[in-house]
Formats: sequence, C-alpha cells, structure tokens
Amino acid sequence: MKHKFSIFLIIYSLTVIDKINSQTSISPFIGYDFQRVITKSDYILDLSKKGYSYHSPLIGFRLKQRLFKPIYFGLLAEYSFKKVRGYYNHSFPQDLLISYQYFRNSIELKYFWRDNFYFGTGLMLNVVRNFSLKDQDHPTWIYKSLINYYEFGYSFLIGVNYKKFNFEIFYLNRQSYKTKETVYIFALMDGIDNMGIRLGYEIKLFNGFRKKKGTECPDFKS
Repeated sequence: MKHKFSIFLIIYSLTVIDKINSQTSISPFIGYDFQRVITKSDYILDLSKKGYSYHSPLIGFRLKQRLFKPIYFGLLAEYSFKKVRGYYNHSFPQDLLISYQYFRNSIELKYFWRDNFYFGTGLMLNVVRNFSLKDQDHPTWIYKSLINYYEFGYSFLIGVNYKKFNFEIFYLNRQSYKTKETVYIFALMDGIDNMGIRLGYEIKLFNGFRKKKGTECPDFKS
C-alpha cells in the first residue's frame, strides 16, 4: 500500500512543475457518514446494529489539481467520529459503547465528463484516535487507548458540479490496519466500510497562465 501512495505522489510532483495549464482549487465541505462494522466473532462481540447504522456528520477540505483535462488529482482530509454499541461476551458479559475519532486522508484521481459530472477512486490512510470503551452497566468503568491506529484502504466516488458547488456520494473500504499495540475489541472489528455524502464549495487558488495576445503593430500609411 505504501508503494501505491508513492506512485501517486511522484505523478503529482511531476505535474505541478509545469504550471502553464494547471488549475488548483480548495473545497471545504460538510457531509454525513454511514459506517458498517462487521465482526466474524459475533459470539464474542455481538454488535447491536447491523448494516450502515453508525452515522455521524463530517467536515473537511479537498485540494484539487488538474493533471490534464479531464483528469484531476486530489488530496482530501476530513474528520468524523463514531459510537458503536456491542455486547462483549467473555467471563462476564458487558454492554459496551465503543467510541473513536476518525482523521481520514486520501489521494484521488478523478475523471470529469462535460465539466459537470465526475467519478474517481483513491487510496486512503485513516488515523483512529481516542479509542475508548465504556461499560453501560457500570459507567465508572472506562478504558481509553493512548495510541493511534492506522487504517489503509480505497475509496470510490461519483459527483456533480453546479457553479461553485459540488455534491458527491462516496464509498470507503478498509483493507488493513497497523498499530503498535492491538486492543482486543478493535481486532474483533474485522470489516469496516463507509458510505456517505459530501457538499462542498470550490475556491480557485490558481487558474494557470494564459498566453497574452501579441501587440499588433500599427499600420502606417503614407
């Protein structure tokens, strides 16, 4: 996965050198995220909700750079949080509220059709912070992890532009994760994917250099 990120960054570095026809913009956005959590060991961790039931608002921004028309490169960063309810069955059952924060980052390639419609794909790196467990039956029992978890995956999106506004639908899928210390409950959350919507407003930062028309020489008549 790290090699794939390096390839995207190399492509980006080569293209930003030539600014003649480049277009760069930033789009702050808000949205809503629906997460599905799957566990293969449901006899140990029985989640109270199925499907894309863990929803929350999100906020972020995207930098967009034109590589060559109609292909665009993007860098995205967004924040969201989640609260997952589940029953942990071991020596004594616990009704757990699992909370964590998401700092999601991705690099994207998008194809624009007629300048208004687009679809794209990307590679993502998520930072999961403040992972905590709270026993609903014993509110004083709280576990908070002091380490971060790093998730790797891919994304798909489809959207439409209207004037300076853009609206899109996205899908995210976690493929793997990495951490220095594994919390057992986090390891039981085998599959995580997300669907959601984003609404952004595009602000152009750089619109490229345009060739100026040459000055015509006056026509001298005798």
